[in-house]
Amino acid sequence: MANEAAGNAIVVIGGKRYQVFSQLSLKRSMEEGTCSGSIVLSWPGADQFNSQGFVASDFVDGADGQILLDDQLAATITLDQRTSKGSPKSYELTLTFRGQCSEYVDGSPDHETGQENKKSPPEIMKTLMKGGKGQLIDKSNYTVPMERFIIAEGESIERACRRAAREFGLTFWENPEGNWVLQNMNQKGAVQGELRLGKNFTNWSTKRDMGPRFNVYGVSGNGVATDKKYGKVNESLFWEEFRKVNSKRKLRGLIDGDQTAESLKQRGQLEGDRRSGQGLNVTLRMSTWSDNNGNIWTASDHYHVVIPVDQIDDDMKLTEVEFELTADSRIATLTFVAEGGSANSVMFDAQGNPVIVQTPKPGATPAPPQPPEVIRT
Repeated sequence: MANEAAGNAIVVIGGKRYQVFSQLSLKRSMEEGTCSGSIVLSWPGADQFNSQGFVASDFVDGADGQILLDDQLAATITLDQRTSKGSPKSYELTLTFRGQCSEYVDGSPDHETGQENKKSPPEIMKTLMKGGKGQLIDKSNYTVPMERFIIAEGESIERACRRAAREFGLTFWENPEGNWVLQNMNQKGAVQGELRLGKNFTNWSTKRDMGPRFNVYGVSGNGVATDKKYGKVNESLFWEEFRKVNSKRKLRGLIDGDQTAESLKQRGQLEGDRRSGQGLNVTLRMSTWSDNNGNIWTASDHYHVVIPVDQIDDDMKLTEVEFELTADSRIATLTFVAEGGSANSVMFDAQGNPVIVQTPKPGATPAPPQPPEVIRT
């Protein structure tokens, strides 16, 4: 069993602190509405045969708790499932959990009319989340109201909130306190530090992908007609943006909701930035759960990632973190994506030509030789 030193990995359930368990995993992603993970406890099997009580009674499905890593709050959770199995040699209890906002991922809105009028996306989200455990932390400063927002039959609270937010260039994710944080796509936090190959990590993977990227993004939409807003100024709205990609690929999209020329532009830019980020992502395997500043790895933070051999030297956003603890390992897997269009500038020069060879800095280790070219005779 893993027995971390006090403060390294602690699970708090029912006000009681536990730090002895066989395995622990915790994953948090900005693309998902809640965190998820599992805890495994184990005992010698024969010891449980004559037990008259409920083993680990605090760890019951539906219980709320917290996970602390390196003495810092990593997640506020609700236990989803409790699965036990036994044999003459061992008794094992596996607990799966998700964050507090999982109730919004699973549940449908409790709304009398199914429609909201003249409210901004943050106001709509707060209405849909009313009565739940998780709260909305609004950092978007977005106050423009929609003329009308209709909740689709059968959709979850998360899905309705995604529509209300994303159609206006807003995005949200769950923080360690179990609340949703709503942010405008233009808001970028300070860089927390540098992560350099050979100094901060030795295991990594880099993925460059042309699939999700396009050189032209076009979006169209319409506004809800009113007595003051109707006709051509409100219909067949269109916005287009050109990006530096060595390809003649164009993407067109239809945006739902009550759109204006400005909101359509924000939505188009969000889609372009999201796809550019998917075009370049880096995964790092770290031996610590915290950065050099002592702060636990947190999705939505920014770091400067340097991998010379893959021509990575850029500020990147941490979009997914997975913590793992086993009997003999303690690691964190970090997934970074490029910010906005930076994936394209890393891969192509100003003329749109692929960058193949980069002049190394003085004193730098020479790059590996290029693959041999086949010479026709």
